[in-house]
Amino acid sequence: MRVPRFRVESLHGQMIRVDGPEARHGLRVLRLAVGRPVVLFDGSGREAAGRIVAVSRASFEVELGEIIESATRPTSDLTIAAAIPKGDRADWLVEKCAELGVTALSPLLCERSVVRPGDAKLDRLRRKATEAAKQSGRAVEMRITAPSDLPALIAGLPPGAILNYGDPRGARRSWIECLLSRPSTPRLVEFLCIGPEGGFSEAECHILESADAEAVRLSDAVLRVETAAVAAAAAWGIVRRSTVVESATPQ
Repeated sequence: MRVPRFRVESLHGQMIRVDGPEARHGLRVLRLAVGRPVVLFDGSGREAAGRIVAVSRASFEVELGEIIESATRPTSDLTIAAAIPKGDRADWLVEKCAELGVTALSPLLCERSVVRPGDAKLDRLRRKATEAAKQSGRAVEMRITAPSDLPALIAGLPPGAILNYGDPRGARRSWIECLLSRPSTPRLVEFLCIGPEGGFSEAECHILESADAEAVRLSDAVLRVETAAVAAAAAWGIVRRSTVVESATPQ
């Protein structure tokens, strides 16, 4: 039987109380009881196995074992800045990118955007990211940042960040070619911008090019936003994993 996982704010201390939505799910849906083994994680890469030692109507207490750092932490940070699609397509985008280990999703406000997510929408997407981390066994939870337009996103890039954007028409190289061409450094910081269904406007492409962003092809076809994001995340995960395996293989 799979050991259930629960997201908590902190793993400080040997006894941890789980309450709120996580406790309600554990108690009402999973019917957890005293003695049941569980795993708690804090979303930043730390997790610990434990056992339920007390149960109340709205919470349960867990006695923790050793806290460990996640072994699945990627060798680079990837933020996908994407125009948010309508309805359930946004949920699917978040769920799959979180499962694939994307570091952060930044909702991108573009000239042709059809969705401008408010607080309620962002809260829902963050819950989806938490659920995906629990389901996929990841201790690092994908962050959902506040929405921003391209100038604000570019202004907030950390030093040394590498910026790309999807453009099926004007790109010279594919996303995978760009990933493979990058130097092996201890921690790459990568950003990929994905526009709305109508693509980036000419003005937005000029903003990206002025910031030394390179256009990349994600496919030979024109993809929907959520498909492009998931395809990019999968390629990034495979390339970065291959790099780790090759660098660790004795010559």
